[in-house]
Amino acid sequence: MTQEEAEAAYDAEIAPALLAIAERCKVLGFHLVAHVEWFPGETGITQYVPDGASVQMRMTQLAAHAHGNFDSLGMAMLKTFNCDASIFLHRYTQKPV
Repeated sequence: MTQEEAEAAYDAEIAPALLAIAERCKVLGFHLVAHVEWFPGETGITQYVPDGASVQMRMTQLAAHAHGNFDSLGMAMLKTFNCDASIFLHRYTQKPV
């Protein structure tokens, strides 16, 4: 399957199905992050992560949007969470003296 064919299949079949699942999750009060790779490096994300979702779900959402870039994930986490207790990220939360 070519990249174009894979993307077309995702757009025609998978994305609408995931949207229906996300809508059902919303009704049930479930949270969802679906990250589908239809071709290496080519992805689609369907999500329902409202305010009040768990840290775990919000981290999953941030990871999906970082597309494999750890620096992007780390910066997003610094903007989203209090990372003072993180072994790795706390040094970036310190205010200069």
